[in-house]
Amino acid sequence: MKIGKRITRSSAFIYTVRTLVALYIELVFWSARWRHEGFDTLRGFWAAKQPIIGVFWHGRMMMFPKFWRTKQKISMLISNHRDGELIANSIEWFGVGAIRGSAGRRKAGQSAVSLKGGAAALRTMLKILESGESVAITPDGPSGPRMRVSSGVVLLAKMSGVPILPGSWSCRRSRVFSSWDRFMLALPFSGGVFMVGEPVHVPPDADEDTMEAARRNVEDQLNKLTARADEMVGRTAIEPAPLPAQTPAG
Repeated sequence: MKIGKRITRSSAFIYTVRTLVALYIELVFWSARWRHEGFDTLRGFWAAKQPIIGVFWHGRMMMFPKFWRTKQKISMLISNHRDGELIANSIEWFGVGAIRGSAGRRKAGQSAVSLKGGAAALRTMLKILESGESVAITPDGPSGPRMRVSSGVVLLAKMSGVPILPGSWSCRRSRVFSSWDRFMLALPFSGGVFMVGEPVHVPPDADEDTMEAARRNVEDQLNKLTARADEMVGRTAIEPAPLPAQTPAG
């Protein structure tokens, strides 16, 4: 067991796996026909060299690097989960930086502006955005609930003044796993669609109600984009996890 752990944690093993993952993503992308919807919005940010906070569901993580077809820099928030190291190494193949941490999630009795994983990830993302570079977040990661936006991304938008831009994709030939996030593995020689929504701005003086409205806006857009993408390729839409039951007051 110790020998096996040493092998899987070795730099040679990680490099080999990340290379295979990256090459597979390249194969899927270049062997398929892809449609693009809403990309004028994204291209507008690129042309103006303005940063964004890109968001997409954890289950649609695979093709994210192929959204970012520009030399402008972007870094992705990757959880400290055990799979995070592989993901971080894989996206670096495509020139995407990695920030280790987790987006916050509101709990009972907790402020809506908390950020799980500590202030370090938040400070890092703020510095990146202030430098004019973009960041990307899976706001339902690293462990759900599926397709529900955590509050951390809204806090980041409020503090940075940078808009949140939702995106999603789907592929006709793909496998959807039974994991918590219903991870979609796209298959080669297929057809698919990339979709971009409308930017969500969070004012610097936003109160909790305003932030919650922004959070719901991002969540609704992401779910509509994902459902629309699935519909366009002839797939059954994946449903978000049920909302938690509300505890009656008193």
